[in-house]
Amino acid sequence: MTRGGDNLCAAPACGALAGRETQAGFTLFEFAVTATVLAVLAGVLLMRIAFYQQESERVAVQQVVATLRTALALRAAAVSPKGDRAAMVRLTEANPLDWLEHKPANYLGEYYSPELKQMPHGNWVFDRRDKCLIYLLNSPKSFSSEASKFLKFKVEYTELGRRAAGERFGPTEVSQGVALIQLTGESDATAEP
Repeated sequence: MTRGGDNLCAAPACGALAGRETQAGFTLFEFAVTATVLAVLAGVLLMRIAFYQQESERVAVQQVVATLRTALALRAAAVSPKGDRAAMVRLTEANPLDWLEHKPANYLGEYYSPELKQMPHGNWVFDRRDKCLIYLLNSPKSFSSEASKFLKFKVEYTELGRRAAGERFGPTEVSQGVALIQLTGESDATAEP
């Protein structure tokens, strides 16, 4: 020890510390391992984010379609007891999104034969020529393994005739209805939301 308390280090301990060189920071190997681990974690995170984006798109489309089917059922129930066939047929020609109090934020509007390739993805469009509601997919993987680019929905009218139980002849009772169905085809998705 030195006089006056300037240096409180005992000689054997101070000598041991002075003999070693201390290292500050990463070695190149430690840096490479850390960078690799961070890259793997970032890759996993990006894959999960992509999965959740696809899943959220699928769920959002399913919710809109379910809401439209409920709105259609309410409208059909209002005209069905009256037996008004013309009113039921008019439901097939209407834009289903007009039945909603609030249209989805991603609804682009009505078009006559829209050019779907030129429209932004992740949006709804109503084709006035075909009377179809179309959803332009952000990610085709959300609905199908096929390379589909859009989903098409249409309101269809049906009439069913039936006879009373046990009767082969006689008057038939006609039951009519409408349903929002998903159209399938070469360029449509096959998964049903």
